[in-house]
Amino acid sequence: MSYIVSTKCGRYKEGFDFSAERVTRSIDESLERLQLDYIVTETIPALVKLKEAGKAKFTYVLDRVPPGTVDVILSYCHYGVNDSTLEDLIPYLKSKASVELKAACQDAAAYCKEKGKNISKLSLQYSLSNKDISILVGMNSVTQVDENVELQ
Repeated sequence: MSYIVSTKCGRYKEGFDFSAERVTRSIDESLERLQLDYIVTETIPALVKLKEAGKAKFTYVLDRVPPGTVDVILSYCHYGVNDSTLEDLIPYLKSKASVELKAACQDAAAYCKEKGKNISKLSLQYSLSNKDISILVGMNSVTQVDENVELQ
């Protein structure tokens, strides 16, 4: 059995702090607590230095990398009843997907619909079929949760 361990940085009991100094200290504290040599994470430019030092892996920063480099963006508590600031970023985030990628996705969805197949179901089944890869699945209803649980 294998595990992928991730940690966060930037938010602390005393508030948010994304300075290079605090991010670096946070990663070092996490590594010590977890008794690991490196972690999987994502944050600000300080992580690039940590990656080069071998303390972090798989770091990406949206505006500081070539288009198409970022794998995923996770937002912490920025879309809910008390905070909907993520909604303001949606046009910006959509603009980061290439025209070719958008067209390929639309073509794939149309093809699946034409064949009577659910592209979401096919995609999740494909992702789950490789036991060497971990996935994070977004769901926005109890029905989607139930459907996805049935796929496993």
